[in-house]
Amino acid sequence: MRRRAFVLGAAAGVLSGPAAFAKAAGPSGPAPEPFLRLCHACTGEVLSSRFERRGRPDPVEARRLEWFMRDWREGRSMPVDPALLRFLACIRHFAVLEGHEGEILVHSGFRTPETNEMLRRTGVPAARNSLHLQAKAADISVAGIPPSRLAAAARRTGLGGVGRYTSFVHVDSGRPRHWIG
Repeated sequence: MRRRAFVLGAAAGVLSGPAAFAKAAGPSGPAPEPFLRLCHACTGEVLSSRFERRGRPDPVEARRLEWFMRDWREGRSMPVDPALLRFLACIRHFAVLEGHEGEILVHSGFRTPETNEMLRRTGVPAARNSLHLQAKAADISVAGIPPSRLAAAARRTGLGGVGRYTSFVHVDSGRPRHWIG
């Protein structure tokens, strides 16, 4: 129950905006830091990023994250929604509280329409109006945390869409909703 209260308290800070995210404190301690440790499943790239400074987006880190989350098949990128980054920071913090490193494995970030359609044709879950097309979604996993547990933690934040699949969890900065794929 203590972890759940923390995640819910942290989510309140994220929902209030960047400044509140940086200052908010949940019942179990401080809100998640605006920090991410990411590894890209397809490219092998690794990135650590403090994406906000003093409650404001860091433009240099924003560009680094944009390239990291790019459509690697097409070599194209788009600015990543800051709300998605804050959502990922909450997930990272949950993983750390659970005793894990907190590194998030990114399976898919931004997608071009061409890549999205190619994935659809090959049977990969890819909605025609996917938020991946707007850099507002990521398919992720965390080593040592089953997708069911990771999705449950993401859902408790109330921050956006959460889809649970066999080997990954889809998170997005759209309206809160959930599904099993």
